Formats: sequence, C-alpha cells, structure tokens
Amino acid sequence: MIVGGIIFVLGLIFGSFLSALEYRIDKGVSLSGRSFCPKCKGQIAWYDNIPVLSWIVLAGKCRKCKKPISIQYPIVELLTAFAFVGAGLVTDTIPSLNNYIQSILEGQYVSLGSIISAKLPYILLAAISFILILVALHDAKTKYVLSRYVYVAAFLSVTYNLLIGNVGLHDVASIYYYLLPFILSAFVPALLFFLIHKASKGKAMGAGDAEIAIAIGLLLGFPNTLVAYYFAFIVGAIWGGYLLLSRKAKLKSEMPLGPFLIAGTFFALYFGEQIFSLYAKIFLGF
Repeated sequence: MIVGGIIFVLGLIFGSFLSALEYRIDKGVSLSGRSFCPKCKGQIAWYDNIPVLSWIVLAGKCRKCKKPISIQYPIVELLTAFAFVGAGLVTDTIPSLNNYIQSILEGQYVSLGSIISAKLPYILLAAISFILILVALHDAKTKYVLSRYVYVAAFLSVTYNLLIGNVGLHDVASIYYYLLPFILSAFVPALLFFLIHKASKGKAMGAGDAEIAIAIGLLLGFPNTLVAYYFAFIVGAIWGGYLLLSRKAKLKSEMPLGPFLIAGTFFALYFGEQIFSLYAKIFLGF
C-alpha cells in the first residue's frame, strides 16, 4: 500500500506536468518558466498547484481572476496516477519494491543501481503511458496527433518488450522472431488505416491514427492488439451515438479516433489476456 501510494502520488505530479506540457505544445509556449493560469496568465503559487487537491479547494477557479479552470486538469492527473499504478502492477514493480524496502528495513544492503536496473521495464512502461495520455489529450482537444511523441512511444515499446522478453541482443534471429508478432500487429492495422485515410481523403480517418496503430502494435502485440481495437471501436461508436442523439454532433462532424485507440490500449494492457482467454473459451472452444 505504501509503495502503491507513492507511485500514485508520483503519477499525480506527472499528470499535472502533462497537462501543462500539452498546453504549451498547443500554444507554442516555452516549456520553461512557472505555471500560469491559462485565462489571466497570472503565475500560480505552489500551494495552488497541488494536483487534484488545489482544484477542489479552489472550486475549479483561478484564485486571481476567478475564471473557471477546466476539469481536464484533475481528470488527467488522476488518469496518469492510475496509469502509473497500472504499470507497476503489470510489471510486478509494486510487490518487488515492497521486498526491497523490507530488505532495507532488515539492514540488508541494496544498491540504488540494482533497484533501477531491475525496475527499468516499469520506468519504460510508465514513460509510454505518459506519452500516450499526452497524445490522446492533444488529439481530443485539437484533432491533431503528436507524431514525434507517438514514434518515441513506439521505440520505447520495442525496448520494453525486449527487456521483459529476456531476448539476447546478440542474437539477431531471436530478436526478429520475438518481435515479429509485434511488428505484424503494428504495421498491418497501420497500413489498413493509412489506406482508409487515403481512400477517404482524410474524411474517414486521419493519418495520425495509422501512426498510433504502430505504437499500439509494438506495445501490445498479438492478441492484445485485437482487444484494444475492439474496445476502441465499441466505445467510440457509443460515444459517437451519444453525440448524435444529443445533437452535439452531426454525421459529417469530425471525431478524433486517437483517444479511443489509446483508451483501448490501456484496457488491453491491463485486461487483454483475460478478455481474450474468455473469448477463446466461449467462442473458440479452448
């Protein structure tokens, strides 16, 4: 619980930075400098910049100009915190860090280097999660995919899977056969998305969705990629139906697919194996 709590708080802090980073990327503002209110541009004091808590205490308003601050900020902070905890569970980091702490409390020597090297998969998965949430947030707000960040996530995903797969980097053939399911899971959907983009002249799907598909496949591989797409398209269809019924959108309105693809990625990362096993048992008989 202690380790999980520390990771959760760390995720809140990174989530706060994530929202600020997305805003500055969108507005072309320098990444240096203190946090400021997006409405009045006044600097935000440290005690008004505590993730989630400050937004609640201030009732979602700037202390200086009293204008509302989007609920996006606490939501993104919480999502990032849960993603960091999820990465800790997927990589077994939380229980193993508990063991390290227990060893330290018992007076045993544990080097910081050994902890970092052992937890490198978690660091990579947390970084991938951070980038994917950033891409989803930016796409939802601007309908534009941050391609450079997507490719960084794709590269980190390959590195992450090589680490957890214990593949010898000196054996090219082993690397190829290990990564082949990930490569196919990445580039087959990406090619399909790209062809849809070209055939529809960008009306049915954006080119950035094909780039996101590459990152998804290189992270999840087969069959989790199928779970991610199933979740994404089902939830996307439900959301699109809601927008149409509530008259907040029309049939010709553009709806970014990236946030749903990335939401599906997280769903498959945490529950993909269980969902596919259940599907195989019910529909395929094994």
